Amino acid sequence: MRVIQGPKTQLNWPAAMALDPDTGDLYVANDVGQSILVFRGTDQGDVAPRRVIKGPKTSLSYPLSVVVDTKNRELWVANLGTLQPLSIR
Repeated sequence: MRVIQGPKTQLNWPAAMALDPDTGDLYVANDVGQSILVFRGTDQGDVAPRRVIKGPKTSLSYPLSVVVDTKNRELWVANLGTLQPLSIR
């Protein structure tokens, strides 16, 4: 078991997470932060995310759930009221 927590993580009410078995990336639906935070599956402690997906072009609005579709290389995110596919190529 690993714990990711602290100010560097940018976590603000994380709602759900999904692990990409092909890359080892851990995707976190960061509800109040209105973002998807990407960590390494082996990260722990107060670590900064490898990537942050957010902004007006993403259509993210309080993401509540995240699912990795490895076949189509997509990341599916359930927003407050919508479901939005994001490419993870």
